[in-house]
Amino acid sequence: MQGLKIRTPPDPMTLQIFTALGANPTPMAFSELYVALQQGVVDGQENPLMNIDSSKLFEVQKC
Repeated sequence: MQGLKIRTPPDPMTLQIFTALGANPTPMAFSELYVALQQGVVDGQENPLMNIDSSKLFEVQKC
């Protein structure tokens, strides 16, 4: 995960985990995520598959 900008919820534990994995955690509200992925503000996100599907995040996230 080295260098990837990953959207995370703004809680300290998740930020520490993604930092330890080498990512650049980017805390932001879930409501901003679709546009952030679309515009390349973040490279990926940490969410349950159900959220990814229901919010159609797969439409704008690169594989």
